[in-house]
Amino acid sequence: MKIKIKILAIFLIVVNTLKLDAQSISSQINSLKHRLATTTSQTLRAQYLIKLGNLYQQIDSIDQAIEAYNKALEYIGNSRNYPLLYQLNSFLGILYSEKKDFASAEKHFSSAVNYAKKLKSKSRLSQSLLNLGNSQRELKKYKEAISTYESALSLAFSLNNLQLAKQAYTYMAMCYKALGDNERYFKYFNLSVAIDKKIKEQIISQKEEEARRQAELARQKDLKLQLQRYRMKNVEDSLQQVRLLNEKSKIRIALLEKEAKLKEMQIKQREAELKRKEAEKRLMKTIIAALVVVLLIIIIAGVIVFKLYRDKKKANEQLAKLNAELKAINLELEEKNRVIAQQKEELEWKNKQIQESIEYASKIQRAILPSQAAIMQNFPEGNFIFYLPRDIVSGDFYWFSEQNGYKFMALVDCTGHSVPGAFMSLIGNTLLNEIVNANKSFDPSDILVELHTRLVNLLHKKEAKEIEMQDGMDIALLRFDYNKKELVFAGANQPLFLVYPDGRLEEVDGDIFSIGGYFGNFPIKFRNIILPLEEGTNIYLTSDGYLDQFNGKTLKKFSRKNFVELLQKIYALPFNVQYKKVLDTFEEWKGDYRQVDDVLVIGVRFTSNIKKDENE
Repeated sequence: MKIKIKILAIFLIVVNTLKLDAQSISSQINSLKHRLATTTSQTLRAQYLIKLGNLYQQIDSIDQAIEAYNKALEYIGNSRNYPLLYQLNSFLGILYSEKKDFASAEKHFSSAVNYAKKLKSKSRLSQSLLNLGNSQRELKKYKEAISTYESALSLAFSLNNLQLAKQAYTYMAMCYKALGDNERYFKYFNLSVAIDKKIKEQIISQKEEEARRQAELARQKDLKLQLQRYRMKNVEDSLQQVRLLNEKSKIRIALLEKEAKLKEMQIKQREAELKRKEAEKRLMKTIIAALVVVLLIIIIAGVIVFKLYRDKKKANEQLAKLNAELKAINLELEEKNRVIAQQKEELEWKNKQIQESIEYASKIQRAILPSQAAIMQNFPEGNFIFYLPRDIVSGDFYWFSEQNGYKFMALVDCTGHSVPGAFMSLIGNTLLNEIVNANKSFDPSDILVELHTRLVNLLHKKEAKEIEMQDGMDIALLRFDYNKKELVFAGANQPLFLVYPDGRLEEVDGDIFSIGGYFGNFPIKFRNIILPLEEGTNIYLTSDGYLDQFNGKTLKKFSRKNFVELLQKIYALPFNVQYKKVLDTFEEWKGDYRQVDDVLVIGVRFTSNIKKDENE
């Protein structure tokens, strides 16, 4: 629920986001307070309070932000400024949800629903209904939440918003599970899975079309883009394989129809045989009767014998015709079976070719990753990389570079997995090398902004009237400064975990923007979070594949909470043992359940000894 609320928060941001340090934000807050004290205009007061609330949000002062937005509502509550009223109530609903005050959140999301109706905005109304349902579900008002989700679901289908429909089905399944209605829980859970599959199929289709265009444009550019075109050919071969499978299915359907026709003919043959036997019985009865009445038998027997002979002849002709048809059908079936066997061999050969191509692509993808020796050389006190693609190739990758006395490390989680995710990982790795190694950009926040801009331009993403989910990547970027003994962290929807030598664990969240996403007209900015490092501090990064893995028995996700507890248990162990614990914990939790996503976990230990050795 927290992630969905943050998505709405992106849409509701109405002020230009600037990169401000704590001193600058404090100065702006004091300035706004002074203006509030000196103005008597209710409109200006409301505007100043909204800006004040936005600044408080930037420094995570949630209570003060709530107070500012509530005061702003008092000034404009009776106005007809429905867009602003919708915005303020949505903001308050988000903040109260952050504070776990779901009763207040329900009140404000309900108001947001009413204003969205007045604005006649289906997109706003559908998202507000989804948020209202989440608040009701947290308050255990499951029946009310189900009704609210059904309204959101209806709007989602009218907007053709499959992502919203999937969320509504998922939350409805959760409500029915809480009510103990397992039949409806599995029904809506399966509907959610089916829509998720359709969304992924659409994403794959879009990526295939985009990959074709990119491959054609990049024909003469460089070897890496030519490699993408080669992989595009493999995707087309996969599509051809699907078409062959469809043809095979059509042939099987035709065979089933022929078999049904054959059974029908067999039934007719049995009926004809029964008629023949019945005729013979009637003949026997006639002969017996003839023994009693000889004279009558002579007259009647001639007529009956002739009639029976004619019927028998007709029945035999029908049997001969049916036998001929059966023989023709058998010949046709034999020919179809031969064709199916041949197509099966062709499909098996193509499957083998595709498998070998993907395995070769995996070797290429691993070749671009930093070597374990390079990581060990730069973090000799200890490190591990737990890298487990869901399929052969992965949408997660790690990156390392050393420039201008800094050491850079990144964990990147690209949209999708398998072949589409691998495409995105190659693009991400190439862009990072260009930005840092070639263009000499060393500021982490600037690197993420430049990466976002280049990825959007590369994928030809256009502006839209409504905010939608976009393809891209989440990234945690670290810059180590050994002279200052500090770490600069910039994150795009990715967290950082620090465990100090005394066992203290610090969680640092990155910004809520994703690289490559669409955020309307709002400029994308990322924060630089500066963290002083103590000697022997452990730094950990993880993709969401580890946290989102379902348990084979309970069907619950592993979650961030369990991950933090795992780090607190293993941080003091040798890193080869830490790697084994991370691997064993993942496998035990997963059990017999399939792996749902690519997994990447990185752990390193900071020590300034390596820097001292280099200076010496």
